[in-house]
Amino acid sequence: MTSAIMVHADPTFIRAFYKWFRRSLYTRQQQTIEQEGETGGLEDNQEKEDEALLFDSVRKLGWIRSDSILQQPLGEALHQTILVWVKNAISKEFEVESMYDQCQEYKKRVILPWLEDLVGPSVLQDEWSSRLDFAVSECFCLVRMEEIFELVAEYPDSHTAVVELKKVLEITRMHQAMARALKTALVKRLNHPGANTSQIIDVYINTIKVFREIDPSDRLLQVVRN
Repeated sequence: MTSAIMVHADPTFIRAFYKWFRRSLYTRQQQTIEQEGETGGLEDNQEKEDEALLFDSVRKLGWIRSDSILQQPLGEALHQTILVWVKNAISKEFEVESMYDQCQEYKKRVILPWLEDLVGPSVLQDEWSSRLDFAVSECFCLVRMEEIFELVAEYPDSHTAVVELKKVLEITRMHQAMARALKTALVKRLNHPGANTSQIIDVYINTIKVFREIDPSDRLLQVVRN
């Protein structure tokens, strides 16, 4: 049946599922926020029924199993949804503790229940549980990578965020990418006539302190210096 459908499907057929997954995840996210905030948001019963019917259909067709046709759009939708939420939650929050724990809690409250409804509990545990744990950690590092210059420049006020980033980097092993991101940011932000000498020295000293906090071996500092 899948082959027959794909033969006649529009080229945008698979991409449409990505958009639908994103929309469904966003709706679930908003419903969770409303329920926790006791705002009394109204639920669209027809939309819930349509969603349940589609979930059931793709399961019966086998489209959400490993290496199936919806694995890629589903994975992309999950990753992008998590990334957007993590960015909104932790960006520029350098002095607040347990930001990573908040991201993991979001995964438990929103992502896991939605995905379990889609793939079923057994598939969730076998194929998705560890992937989602890593996805949250990766998204956390990607957000911090975008603001690594600010994280360094605001040290020691950002010490809480640095300690937490060290912990998450041990999961993702994205140390080299983080160092390269800082090197690029340093060149962009400091290698111009407007940057004064004292600012450059302060940022360089902070770079040493931050990267030695993350990696006492100084291997990351070598990436920045080279």
